[in-house]
Amino acid sequence: MKPIRFLVLGLAAACGAAPAADAMEEAPAAARYEIVPWTNGWHAAVSDAESRGGHLATITSEKEWETVRNLFPLRDLLGCWLGASDAEEEGVWQWVTGEPWDFARWDAATGQPDAMREGQDYLWLHVNYAGRWDDIEGNDPGAAKYLLEREDVPQGAVSDLRPAFSLSPPVLSVEAAGGTREVEVDACEAWSATERVPWISLKKAHGRGPGKLLVKVAANESPEARCANVRVRTTWSGEWRDITVEQGGMERVAMPRIRQRGGGIFEGPKQRVVIACATEGAAIRYTLDGSEPDGTSALYTGAFNISATTTVKARAFRDGMLPSGTIAGTFVRLPSLAEVLGIPEGTVATDRFAGWRVEENAGREGGPAARSGPIGPDGRSRMELRVEGAGTVAFWWKVSCEDDPDGTGWDRTAFSVDGIEKAAIDGESGWQRVEAEVKGEGVHVLAWEYAKDWFDEAATADAAWVGEVAWHPADAGAEAPTAEGAAGQRAGLRKPRDRGMDKAKED
Repeated sequence: MKPIRFLVLGLAAACGAAPAADAMEEAPAAARYEIVPWTNGWHAAVSDAESRGGHLATITSEKEWETVRNLFPLRDLLGCWLGASDAEEEGVWQWVTGEPWDFARWDAATGQPDAMREGQDYLWLHVNYAGRWDDIEGNDPGAAKYLLEREDVPQGAVSDLRPAFSLSPPVLSVEAAGGTREVEVDACEAWSATERVPWISLKKAHGRGPGKLLVKVAANESPEARCANVRVRTTWSGEWRDITVEQGGMERVAMPRIRQRGGGIFEGPKQRVVIACATEGAAIRYTLDGSEPDGTSALYTGAFNISATTTVKARAFRDGMLPSGTIAGTFVRLPSLAEVLGIPEGTVATDRFAGWRVEENAGREGGPAARSGPIGPDGRSRMELRVEGAGTVAFWWKVSCEDDPDGTGWDRTAFSVDGIEKAAIDGESGWQRVEAEVKGEGVHVLAWEYAKDWFDEAATADAAWVGEVAWHPADAGAEAPTAEGAAGQRAGLRKPRDRGMDKAKED
């Protein structure tokens, strides 16, 4: 079968081209390469190419690839064997000529070379990859031709051959933002260009003789790269060439981050919300009602506070980039100790390191309750309330600890007024109501303390609970518990006090 050839040089002469001396400068490139129809596999193609005085083509630079693209229509090149293999050592590709392997045009979008099947050790121009490389088996029927390359062309051999026209550059690499690129059309007759996809438009798409074609590429609003061809065809001879347009995908803005201390659970009247994005110059938009953020949502300008259980959703935007995905952070507000106990905010104080805390669904009727903090052997967890004047205090409490049958200092929970113990419970007590009288004028300190001895009993919850505290002043005009009174007490609650618990137990 005959190899695919080009128009004769006489066409160039008819167009008023330079005389034979100039033609001879272009002839070697046209004479060196041929496309040979071939269906007998890669190894036989190697032998056939040698019999023709050449070898399977080795494309070792972008410049050489542009030379080949200017000589042949892309549709003729697709499906050609090339002269490289990694059959000797998987992943180590070698040219048949022994030239260094320092250039490749693998199809990155499909992960080539992928060695998907055993024996995919031979190089070809995949029919669907717009001139990109792929690895296949040596007898794959998809490769029905090979590209022949001759290093030494005898004087005068095929010296009258040249492409009918050429395009420079034959490949346009465009960023995701798009833009307009210029292509030089070197033709000796009238020509026209056509686009095949809606994201490419052409200016100066017609010409007569040498000219310039403007290719306008729209922004790629997708993270995926894309590729298409622009075809340029001569009017008289019907020859055509393709310009390959390769455009990268648009970069996406980084996902914002919502800082959630304590897993997003907070107590007290407010919680500070901080949002950040790693993409420089990105604008963060957020919502607090569960809706998806868009370009019209509230603009984040700095940390802000929330005062209730809230789902914060955030998304980042930047011109020229795809918006980020949406991130959501739910902040759950737990009632404060004062709320759970039924007293004004700021009137209760507790230990810093073993402080009482709110526990959901632990109350007598299924609501929240105040629970003692985690402690070890000889530990104390204390909660205090200050009241003014005489009156009566009532509350509910329970404990889960080891029994203290003789009151000798085993694990127990005690309630005291001004340091005088009024009630104590131990073991598995269940909920109990306590009412105690507070006598005398001035400020009184009401305290609940869960204490452990030196022996650690692990078979219990090892905690105490208090809820539903009610203060009834003896004088109707007396003050209720105040935040100022509690604030004065907090300084003395930095460390548990030594109560001198016994270190031994009786059998």
